[in-house]
Amino acid sequence: MRYIFSTHRHADHVGGNLEWKEEKMSKGQELDIITGALKPDNIPGHTQTMKDLETMTIGDICIACMETPGHTEDHVSFIVTHVTPTSTKIPFLFCADTLFIAGCGRLLGGTAEQLFFSLQKLMHLPNETLVFCAHEYTLANL
Repeated sequence: MRYIFSTHRHADHVGGNLEWKEEKMSKGQELDIITGALKPDNIPGHTQTMKDLETMTIGDICIACMETPGHTEDHVSFIVTHVTPTSTKIPFLFCADTLFIAGCGRLLGGTAEQLFFSLQKLMHLPNETLVFCAHEYTLANL
């Protein structure tokens, strides 16, 4: 593992960042902890920030950061696509606590207006995008 992409400051999402980083460093390996640029100091051990819609390429995948505040004021999501133009691979979204099956994240620092606009942004992703949310609340949400 070379990268950790952190979506927001809650302990259930970043609680292991420093331990992972220390483990890698003890073996002489590097670990970049990447987050959005809204409030990067909220993310333990962060080494790199990405602005809204900024991309980075790792091998044959492209990772874009999308600011999706609402659950928290500094929440981001990451969209992963394949670099090769002839790829038939489907894009996927790591949205953490912004979006769930049949629901969305509670407001824990962000505002309803922020969450509304974040959900509007996500609606513009291709229909075939696979969504990976952080928690399994489907039955409770239904």
